[in-house]
Amino acid sequence: MRAYLDTSALIRAWRVGVVPEGITRAHSVAEFYCVLTGPGLLTVIDGTAVKVPVSPADGRQAAVETFAKVKFHDIGGREALTALGVAVKAGLGGRLIHDWMHAEAAARAGCDAIVTLNARDFVRLVPNTIRVVAPAEYFAGASG
Repeated sequence: MRAYLDTSALIRAWRVGVVPEGITRAHSVAEFYCVLTGPGLLTVIDGTAVKVPVSPADGRQAAVETFAKVKFHDIGGREALTALGVAVKAGLGGRLIHDWMHAEAAARAGCDAIVTLNARDFVRLVPNTIRVVAPAEYFAGASG
């Protein structure tokens, strides 16, 4: 399987201690770091669910470790503008554009799967040639 990892899959890999292999865009590094050091991740403390951010230094280290085996396939500015035109014709706007650009990069990289926690949006965005796979399925049997 030639798999594209979106940011949610990369964060899940970090949380379960897996060093994933696959493809993503360089922008995923910024998204990963932003989530970890900004709003943080949902954690249960004394029975209460709270979002706990990590320090910038820990966020960087988490990114270095998590992305160690990941290959990057980016789309250029002109390609992004073309993809944006297709998104407009499809009536996509708002936050879906981020997933659309991930789907575009996956297609251009020749991936046959996108690993994500956000299956609901991706099944609408990817061609039938790309499967949407949950991180639990993709990381089964993997270890750090």
